Amino acid sequence: MPLFIEIALAHLAERPRQTLSAIAGIALGAAFFIGIAALLRGFQHDFVAKLIDVAPHIVIKDEYRVPASQPLERAHARSLVVVAGVRPRPPARGIKNVAALMADLAVEPAAFAAPVMRAPVVLRYGTVAEPVTLFGIEPDLHRHVSSLDRDLRVGALADLSAAADGVILGEGVARRLGAGGRDTIRAQGAAGREVGLKVVGIFRTGVPQLDETQGYVLLTRAQTLEERPNVVNQIHVRLADNTRAITLARRLEVDHGFRAEPWQETHGSVLDLFGILNGVTYTALGGLFMMSGTAVYNIVSTITMEKVRDIAILRSLGFPARFVAAMFLVEGVVLGLLGALAGCLLGHAAVSVLGRVPVEIQGPIIQSNHFLLFDWAGHYAIAAAAAVATAGLGALLPARRAAGTDPLVVLRGAVG
Repeated sequence: MPLFIEIALAHLAERPRQTLSAIAGIALGAAFFIGIAALLRGFQHDFVAKLIDVAPHIVIKDEYRVPASQPLERAHARSLVVVAGVRPRPPARGIKNVAALMADLAVEPAAFAAPVMRAPVVLRYGTVAEPVTLFGIEPDLHRHVSSLDRDLRVGALADLSAAADGVILGEGVARRLGAGGRDTIRAQGAAGREVGLKVVGIFRTGVPQLDETQGYVLLTRAQTLEERPNVVNQIHVRLADNTRAITLARRLEVDHGFRAEPWQETHGSVLDLFGILNGVTYTALGGLFMMSGTAVYNIVSTITMEKVRDIAILRSLGFPARFVAAMFLVEGVVLGLLGALAGCLLGHAAVSVLGRVPVEIQGPIIQSNHFLLFDWAGHYAIAAAAAVATAGLGALLPARRAAGTDPLVVLRGAVG
């Protein structure tokens, strides 16, 4: 073992109380970081996983991101033209060239697409009426872009294919209507058309916003309710790699014009909030590590002041300044390593205990009877690196001061 490391360890061993205090401070900071990060990221991962599982990764809508320009503006594109008070006629809604879009997506690697007719309706069962969004689908295609087949609690997706007047309701919708399997309900579309529907299935995604507001019928039945035959107003896309959603959505918009909304945009406000929470958390925990670094600074500074005569003797014997600096820097790094090790063990224990604590969480997306934790090895690596870095920085200034000690001045003062 190099001599400067032996001396550094001896200095720390001479002060067990101060050494243990510094290690405890670093360990608590690291453990707190690991626990908070696991808790925060656990909720985030569960939220995103549910959204990715139950919702399409891209929704192509029958609308445009940028409104069409006026003919006068196009005719005088290079001139200063201001058009005010324009009241254009509402455009004919519906996605044109559905076949071209579906063909484009068919050649996209690991991508699945399904045409959808979104229809806001009022469902009635007896005297109860509930506003619901029905999605007209082709079951054989839709099973590849959603988790509906897995989420069914009553019936099967094949039952919808076999029943022209069938409907699959969300669990919350069925509960509020008081309707069950094989019951017949009435549906009235926005155009005033009313049809009878037979309940062939009930689904539960675990996301109340979906379970309490949505239902599914055959595509032709939704088109009948909207009185728009052979028209679809959405195309749902699912990807094997959901991180490609933004890139593919942008390309589809450029190539076909219709708005293509990736899941990151649909839930952008929530994802932005997660980013802010992560930033605040890491900033606060960075402050904890800085306090740990201050404890290391104090103990190393104390050692340098107490050992100033020993430092002078080492320098007079020919040991270079970098030897002295390395000696005290090692003390800080050793404190950081021991604190990081203790903090990782304590943090792992804290995560294990938190995972067993019973707690009822009933939110619009997240529902659980325990804390949702993400016990990731990266959290331990970040905590350990931060602990060692702050401890090393805390020892850096005293180490440089010790390295700059003039042995002649110190020894002359000691003799005098």
